[in-house]
Amino acid sequence: MGAVLPLLIVGAGPFGIVMSVVARRRAIPHVVVGRTMDFWRENMPEGMLLRSACDWHLDPFDEDTIERYLESRGLAPADVEPLSLSLYRDYCDGTRLTVHQIVLATGYQVDVGRIPFLAAGNILPQLETRGGFPVLDERFQSNLHGLYFTSMCAVQDFGPFFAFTVSVRASARVIGSALGFGEVQS
Repeated sequence: MGAVLPLLIVGAGPFGIVMSVVARRRAIPHVVVGRTMDFWRENMPEGMLLRSACDWHLDPFDEDTIERYLESRGLAPADVEPLSLSLYRDYCDGTRLTVHQIVLATGYQVDVGRIPFLAAGNILPQLETRGGFPVLDERFQSNLHGLYFTSMCAVQDFGPFFAFTVSVRASARVIGSALGFGEVQS
């Protein structure tokens, strides 16, 4: 029998990255599957400026903020705002890191039937969906125990706020608490 892993996070965009921060803070062994910020690298034009300011960082604990990232490079928010896509991707890049729980943070086009590992396995026929979206409870969990969705997959049940990157701090805290691996240390 292979090794047992408590948490698999599918997606290495903003939501997956933040969920990894929460899991690490809660001492939950986990693996993130995906290429860091891949959608942003492949689909956003070079030279693009973001509407986000430096306070739209990913860390729900306010430690690894864009401001601290800039400070470590001798820069101030006024030097870089509006944020460039390349600066934001550099800020987000990090180390890539039998599963008990899964957090899907896969991004834009929501049709869970097209997520390869769900479509290829035995989970999809059991997963309750509505219009291609998973049906979620108040903790972002689907009807299948231990299968969580966030980002665009959560928009139908939680509203359009969860389509925006800034929502990662809220969803990561809720899912982190639901995982039940001890308290988050501030």
